[in-house]
Amino acid sequence: MIQNRSRTWLQDLFSFWCAAFTRTSHRKRVLLAAHCGDYGPLLQNAELALNQTFWHYGADHPETARKIAALAAIHALREEISQADPLYRRAIAILSHSHDATDRAEALTLLEQLADLLAHNHDTESAQKIYLELLSRFGAIHEGHPHEDIARTLDNLALVLKSQGRIAVAKENHRNALLIWEAVCGPGSPEVARCLTHLASLYLSEQLYEEAEPLLLRAVAAWKSSPNPHDLYAIITLSCCGDLYRSTGRGEEARDAEDAAKAVLARYAK
Repeated sequence: MIQNRSRTWLQDLFSFWCAAFTRTSHRKRVLLAAHCGDYGPLLQNAELALNQTFWHYGADHPETARKIAALAAIHALREEISQADPLYRRAIAILSHSHDATDRAEALTLLEQLADLLAHNHDTESAQKIYLELLSRFGAIHEGHPHEDIARTLDNLALVLKSQGRIAVAKENHRNALLIWEAVCGPGSPEVARCLTHLASLYLSEQLYEEAEPLLLRAVAAWKSSPNPHDLYAIITLSCCGDLYRSTGRGEEARDAEDAAKAVLARYAK
């Protein structure tokens, strides 16, 4: 009897180990396929997980919303925007109506992701509406106090407005974002450097070099004093400097800026 029990226990342990190994092996295959650009297996796993969560928790549970959001993100990776958009909106709707503040905060994160996705895919009108909604919500949450959520949204809204050719309004949003970034993160922060570069690029697009140059010089100084002076975004700042110098007949300074940009890039090419 003891031997039979021992054998049964060992069989159960072996079965559990085999199942765990199979799950781990399957997970590795799925992740490897995704790493190689094949998101099909990952999509199937996400759909299965959503179905299981739906039957366990119900259609309007936050856990179901998270599985819907995961599925939306995979469709976004596959550039299937028409499938990703309604899934994101469904997940956002569920989390927004939760009594848990963490769930509602997660809904805002997903809303921002959706706006970024739409902007990236040139649906600027839809993206603009969402960014304006986010500004309203963040303003209410932070009660009018400067906050990086507001600054980030202003920057993103300005980029959308720039793509629509609304340069004057885009400048205003970048300036407002810059004031907040300086207050929240400090004048030498990467966030300030990025915002200065965005604002300078608007002046460059209008060939207003005298207005662009001091902004770019401030951005370069901010990168040099930041904890990560070799941030990849610094390449954009330095490239803008190169464009400005070439456009104003300062070839040697342009080459120096371009060489500095190449040096930053080389750090990531090793």
